Amino acid sequence: MMQNMFKDLREDFNNEISSISENIDLMRSDLDTLSVITKDIKGELASLRHDQTNLKQKIILIENKHDNLQRGVLEIQNALDFNCDMSDKLGQRVERLETDCVKTLKPLKSYLILSRRLKLWSSMLGAVTLRYVVSQKKGMKT
Repeated sequence: MMQNMFKDLREDFNNEISSISENIDLMRSDLDTLSVITKDIKGELASLRHDQTNLKQKIILIENKHDNLQRGVLEIQNALDFNCDMSDKLGQRVERLETDCVKTLKPLKSYLILSRRLKLWSSMLGAVTLRYVVSQKKGMKT
């Protein structure tokens, strides 16, 4: 009887040890799986950090391009305003000369000079506008 009882205890003890061993094996398997998942997550985080850094750099480049474009537009606007003012002034002078030419023929030379200046200012305005359009097209390509 005692032997049976020891035998039963020994079997119970062996069963418990086997159960503990199986649980340890399951835990090791779970830890291995968890390690793989953790490694994947770390890789994804590194990739996201890299992407974030690239995006920050691209945003800075875009902001710089935007600032440069705004400065260029302001310069062109100022040049256009100046050219328009000069064109208006020259137009007024030409009108005065036209009325004066009717009275006398002496200012004809001045009229021709002012007409040439007006044409020159008009061509300069066209060149500034053309440069602006070309720079805009180049800016959109990059």
